Amino acid sequence: MSEWKGTTLGDLVRGKQAYLQTGPFGTALKADEYQKEGVPLISVREIKAGRIVIDDNTPRLGENTIKRLSRYLLHEGDIVFGRKGAIERSGLISKSQDGFFLGSDGICLRLTGNIDAAFVAYQIRSKRIATWLMANAGGTTMPSMNQSILDRLPLSLPPLPTQRKIAAVLSSLDDKIENNRKICANLEAQAQAIYKSWFVDFEPFGGKMPQGWKMGKLGDVGNIVGGATPSKAKAEFYTEEGIAWLTPKDLSLQQTKFVAKGDIDITEEGYKSASVRMLPKGSVLFSSRAPIGYVAIAKNELCTNQGFKSVVPFDWVGSEFVYQLLRMMTPVIEERASGSTFKEISSSGMKELPVIVPSENVLHEFSSITLPMGESQKSLEEESRALAAMRDALLPKLMSGEIDVEKVEVV
Repeated sequence: MSEWKGTTLGDLVRGKQAYLQTGPFGTALKADEYQKEGVPLISVREIKAGRIVIDDNTPRLGENTIKRLSRYLLHEGDIVFGRKGAIERSGLISKSQDGFFLGSDGICLRLTGNIDAAFVAYQIRSKRIATWLMANAGGTTMPSMNQSILDRLPLSLPPLPTQRKIAAVLSSLDDKIENNRKICANLEAQAQAIYKSWFVDFEPFGGKMPQGWKMGKLGDVGNIVGGATPSKAKAEFYTEEGIAWLTPKDLSLQQTKFVAKGDIDITEEGYKSASVRMLPKGSVLFSSRAPIGYVAIAKNELCTNQGFKSVVPFDWVGSEFVYQLLRMMTPVIEERASGSTFKEISSSGMKELPVIVPSENVLHEFSSITLPMGESQKSLEEESRALAAMRDALLPKLMSGEIDVEKVEVV
């Protein structure tokens, strides 16, 4: 630990070992330049667990915009911070993401000196730095970050070989987690393809809806259950270990198909104080506002806040069918939502959604194919949670020098 050197990000910038770049503001990059194809634009929503994850909702930019604003192109090893809102989030640009574009709500850190970018990225993800960022953030309505605040960010740097070894240990765990995520995504793509083939295109049935099926409502395949929130003014209603209770934010952060609990539980007293309803294992959770469209399957009994309209599938229907159905119908649900502050769909609106109700024997066959896929996904997600817990336990100890990295084997 004696070889570790204390410094600040500002010192590295002034010593030309680092460079900071804030994303383009609205006047430089306008929303009408966003498109479906092109270079991905990285905002706070794409920063997940220290990495950059893009999806179909990630905006893209065309060639003309990229040429005009080439200074905002990201390169392998860049670290992207959230500039407002979730300022504690940061993510490392991988080799395959070289050439992505920095969004207006981001700040890019580029290390130009003899410093390992992955090591610094992990240090920034540590609880110590996250706490520092939140404590030093500006803004009144929401936390905000700027280059002058980051200038004071404290860092500890061991010799470069030690930096690389620490990064290698932590990266090995993250690589396994990422590999699991890719396998899960592939399994999910297969399940979606089967659902679309059977229940949208009717390919196994000659391209038309078979006899015995009917046009019905979502309420025909399961019970619609809303959630509730115990008073936040009463601390005794909340606990770290109690009754599992989720908010849409929990699904946003977990990014998994199967969920067991949220960031905080509620007590028995809190449960009884509000119209909270317990959902059985296998319930399909659907965020019905702020935002609409997060979908997950309950691994166990749990309850939710009022931001959900969950579906408890009837036994003959199955969770996998309802899960794929809600994912497919999210655009329709968004169109039917209403509200002035934010859009929301009611329980009655969910219940009345028009859906195709297949025959029981076809649903049984669909479940027999997709349930094993779901079980594999669940197992991989559980392994990834264990790996993430190991990484999070190692990270502060490696960063403080409490654990000698030479005594840690790369998994």
